[in-house]
Amino acid sequence: MLKHIHIVQPGRMSVVYQGEYLEMSDEKLLEDIFAYWNAGSGRECGEFIEARTRSLSVGDFVGINGKFYQCKSVGWDEVPRATVSLWCEHVEARMVETGEGSWQALNHLCYIFD
Repeated sequence: MLKHIHIVQPGRMSVVYQGEYLEMSDEKLLEDIFAYWNAGSGRECGEFIEARTRSLSVGDFVGINGKFYQCKSVGWDEVPRATVSLWCEHVEARMVETGEGSWQALNHLCYIFD
């Protein structure tokens, strides 16, 4: 089955790609995506290497066929699409307000919302 995957790093980047993940559960796919989008995992995907972005981290989001999940310190939580939009808006506003980079702004929000 072809799955539509959307990786969102608030304040930083958003990438959408498709892949064939036959009979793979969202949980297993999230584990694989975490490895594909992390420097030093040994399983980095071509899209991650070409994007020259930071690794997928706590607070980032992954959408799989329209369902969104937020990366936690351990595991993932399913979240509504509106939550993704709200986090992105807050990170971008904090970056403008404080001059922080996306990582610092996102960490600030992870602390507030957790």
